Amino acid sequence: MIDRGLLSLDAAFSAFDHFVTDLVPHFPIVVFPEGTTAASVRDETPVLFLACVHAASGVLPLEIQRELSHDIMRLFASRILVVGEKSLELIQAVQIVSVWYYPPGRYEELKYYQIVCLLSKV
Repeated sequence: MIDRGLLSLDAAFSAFDHFVTDLVPHFPIVVFPEGTTAASVRDETPVLFLACVHAASGVLPLEIQRELSHDIMRLFASRILVVGEKSLELIQAVQIVSVWYYPPGRYEELKYYQIVCLLSKV
């Protein structure tokens, strides 16, 4: 999203900080060591960074939330189902997305069960 210009780097870093400070204390499924920066997570584990931004996307405009949701699902489908990749980063990212899943406006677009199935594939 950042590379495509749909989300500024500052907005993404702000959403990541919101995730770490406001969401993680309520459900600490993935915790970062103190002093971890958004930039370092983006560089070292980009999928995990995208999942964190997706989880905190409630602070972003609705159009960006939807696009983030589509992007993360396409990424999961491609890397987990098509390529068959298995990694701790993907497991953590799928867990974050499943815990902080925002249901779409239409029931037909609900993807919760697909996310749970992804966890069984990683």
